[in-house]
Amino acid sequence: MQALESALTQITNFSFEIVVGEDCSTDTTRAIVCEYQQRYPDIIRALLPDRNQGPFQNVIITLSACRGKYIAGLEGDDYWTSPDKLQRQVDFLEAHPECSICFHRALMLDDTGQRPPKVIPEHAKKISTLEDLLPGNFIPSCSCIWRRGLFEKLPDWVEEVKFSDWVIHVLNAEHGHIGFIEDCMAVYRLHPGGTWSTQSWRQVMTRWIMAYERMNEYFDGRYESIFKRAIFLRRYSFAIDCVDRQTPEAREHVWNALRSDPILSSMPEKAILATKFYAPGIIRLLGGLKRAIRPRPSQVSNGD
Repeated sequence: MQALESALTQITNFSFEIVVGEDCSTDTTRAIVCEYQQRYPDIIRALLPDRNQGPFQNVIITLSACRGKYIAGLEGDDYWTSPDKLQRQVDFLEAHPECSICFHRALMLDDTGQRPPKVIPEHAKKISTLEDLLPGNFIPSCSCIWRRGLFEKLPDWVEEVKFSDWVIHVLNAEHGHIGFIEDCMAVYRLHPGGTWSTQSWRQVMTRWIMAYERMNEYFDGRYESIFKRAIFLRRYSFAIDCVDRQTPEAREHVWNALRSDPILSSMPEKAILATKFYAPGIIRLLGGLKRAIRPRPSQVSNGD
């Protein structure tokens, strides 16, 4: 199991344990986990429930079982590629008490074949804040380490939105900044049966909008303008895609985007969307005019 092997090969000047939440998998995962636990009883602690808990209850139970000063997340499909990953991140957090989270780049491999390998994130600030994270997640789950005990538990609505990584990061970022190490030290895998790869763009948008609304309630509206803008951008991107593909529901999603987020900062996108849907000929005309008036490169004579 690549995930376990990559954790076991970590070289540190501190002790650590590997807590495995094995949720009654129907394949050979439980047998493999039990074998590893027998081989490394002082390092691996397997949680083996009698019945399936569901993915989000499993996350809650596994997090609750962690006992260390820090927690590093690693899902079973992902793995770490640098043996000093944990050491470097712990050193960073020890040196930066103002930070609650530390993450690094990861190589995204798409087993569905829809996207080429890509290092994510392409760009990130050395130090980010809660406000940077609220519009959307830029932290690969396999790259993150955080201080344990900053929040009591995950909210119940995590099971509704069907993802927990961004929620965990937000709850931690409420108590400190987010530090970034530029090196790529993990592999994040997308696979056909994954949480996101099995969802349509519309389903993904709906889940994110629900998450924004629930998190806005959690913060009592303190970041409402950020969440409204984020909801609009999700609807805007989906509406643009519907218009480009000329889907039957394009009109519905264009209207939903246009009537959301009354903030003036969204007016440029709304103007583009409205023109693209209601007057596509204007966009083609403007594109043609731009090409027509583009200055040609000057010709330089070499002389006689």
